[in-house]
Amino acid sequence: MKRSKTLLGILATATMMVAVTTAASAAVPSEFTQQGRLFDTAGDPVEGAMDFTFAIYSSASGGTALWTETQNITLASGFFSAILGEVTTLDPSIFDGAVLYLGVTVGTDAEMTPRQALVSVPYALMSDNAVGDITPTSVSINGTTVIDSSGDWVGSPTGLIGPTGPAGADGATGPAGATGPAGPAGPTGPTGPAGPTGPMGPVGATGATGATGATGATGATGPAGPAGPAGPAGPIGPTGPAGSGIVVTSTSGSTTYLTTTCAQYAGAQVTITAPVAGKVVVQAGAWMRLAHVVGTANTVQVGIGTTTTECGTVYDLVYDTIPSAWPTASSIDRHFALTRTFTVAAGTYTYYLNGLMASGYVANTDLFWYANMTATFSSN
Repeated sequence: MKRSKTLLGILATATMMVAVTTAASAAVPSEFTQQGRLFDTAGDPVEGAMDFTFAIYSSASGGTALWTETQNITLASGFFSAILGEVTTLDPSIFDGAVLYLGVTVGTDAEMTPRQALVSVPYALMSDNAVGDITPTSVSINGTTVIDSSGDWVGSPTGLIGPTGPAGADGATGPAGATGPAGPAGPTGPTGPAGPTGPMGPVGATGATGATGATGATGATGPAGPAGPAGPAGPIGPTGPAGSGIVVTSTSGSTTYLTTTCAQYAGAQVTITAPVAGKVVVQAGAWMRLAHVVGTANTVQVGIGTTTTECGTVYDLVYDTIPSAWPTASSIDRHFALTRTFTVAAGTYTYYLNGLMASGYVANTDLFWYANMTATFSSN
């Protein structure tokens, strides 16, 4: 529901109405819960204690309240919850099945509009009909008790069934009826268990063992067969491609510092000649010494390229992250192993090891400590 003024706004959550009756008033609570959230005109939740006045009406607007009470409620982040009927007892007779409306007033503001219709929770829809067992202390109809608290009928006897009369004499036995058809044959019973195994007969006597025959003499070795003729020589295969020119380039103790710009570092490069079309596999290893900036992770990007401006953002992306909790004065060594394959035509090619500091850059501190490169060629 929304306030008619702009001072405060309230959002009511689902309300559960507890039905009450005169006969069951000792067993069914005569209160129900109202929950919601209150905002100010800026849309912020209201905090602290506020006076809430709740009223029940028989109409959506105007009219005189059938019941009212005021509670002082403390709100947290705008949320509130109130048990209606705690201050002023609810009269069960006002819940006669007609639609009722709840009005809410906060502080000295006008009552919020529109009023909220009180509706049933799902199973309360069965409250006007008894389903299953009932457990009353007595039963009355139009103010007249018909079953007392002992369970005895005390109402009018008119229309009640009288006592059962005595049984009449047995009639004569009638003739026997015709024999009915035979029922179907029952299923075959299960096979009984097998009888016990009879005892084993006695073992016969073992016959005498015959004498071992004499070992025959070893025959003479036959002569070796003649050697077969030599087969014709196979054709000579084509000459394989020329071997690759493998160049290893390395640096050690370099003072070439990393920067935030992609560039060749430590002069690491390799040149190879491909005699025919094929593939060149370039491998590079790099050892770096990196400083650390507190609160910033060191991220290094290293790549193998055909120019000195191809870094990990395009080729062979490598990340190395140092935890941000690393001390400022500390440094750490990191090793990267890279491989990149190039499809080439016949010719001579040069490849470069490039890198940059993507984050955690420390000027004149982060550097290539050692680097090397190799290249191999294959024609397939």
